[in-house]
This record gives sequence, C-alpha cells and structure tokens, in this order.
Amino acid sequence: MVSRSKPIPITCLDKPRSLLCSVNAVGRIKQALGENPMEWKAEEWAAILMAAMQGAEPGKFMRVERTWKTGDRIEIEFDMPLVLEAVDAQHPSLVAPVHGPVALFAVGAAPAKVKRAALMGAVQSAAGSADWQVKTDGEPIALRPFAAIKDEKYRLYLEVEG
Repeated sequence: MVSRSKPIPITCLDKPRSLLCSVNAVGRIKQALGENPMEWKAEEWAAILMAAMQGAEPGKFMRVERTWKTGDRIEIEFDMPLVLEAVDAQHPSLVAPVHGPVALFAVGAAPAKVKRAALMGAVQSAAGSADWQVKTDGEPIALRPFAAIKDEKYRLYLEVEG
C-alpha cells in the first residue's frame, strides 16, 4: 500500500489564466489513487472565477476529496487582474504593474511620470501575448515580463500621478 504522503502524479497543462490537471497513473502508482485528497494553494493574486471544486479562499488551500481514477480532470480558471504594487509604504507613487504573479517591466523609453489611470488601462497586444501596451498622452509605453525581455533597456518601477 502506498502512503498518503506520496504524491499522485498529475499532468498540468497551462493555458493563459487557467490550469488543467489530469490524473495519470500506471503500474504501482495506481495504488496511490483512491481516497487521497488533492490540495492547491489559492495564491493571493488569484481570485478564482471557476473551479471544479468550490470554496477556495485566496491565501488558503483548496482541498478536493474524492475517489480518484486515471483520466480524472480538474480545471481551474484564475482571474488575473492588473494591479499596481508600490515599492514600499514610504513611496506609494513608485509602482510596478503586476498581472497575476507576473511583474511587467517598462521596456525602452518611458516618461518620468505616468498617469495612474493610464497604467491601469494597460492591455495585452494580443490574447496570450507577453507584450502589453500603455496609452499615454505621448508615446505608448511597452510592458513585458522579465523573461520576454531581450537586449533592451527596461525598468520595473514607474512614478505615477493622479
């Protein structure tokens, strides 16, 4: 018999804003299936829109207890709003745009100050794209996650007004 402390292998396919997990068990691992609960931590940034399991609270663990079998699926969709995170309490107007768990960096030239409403109005260039754009009174500001930045100037924190 397999101990409850051993994890059940699951395959997770990430799509923008969602997580699809499928239970895959073969050979001896099949013994781990059955009445074992599965748990996910609902991160603070993730307000859950839809989940196969209900009752999740941000910052707490979601627990699903059922009899699992190969091929069972769990689908979770996350709301990932754009928020502005201040660098610290002493500098509330120096902010980083954050989408879910991902910080967005200003790439290339950025003005000394940006209107808060303009920064909050940032939109993805296309569905699933790493590129974001902020419309300003002047040139638009390009935003991008750190992993998508190539050989270009970037900065995380922007001074906001308004």
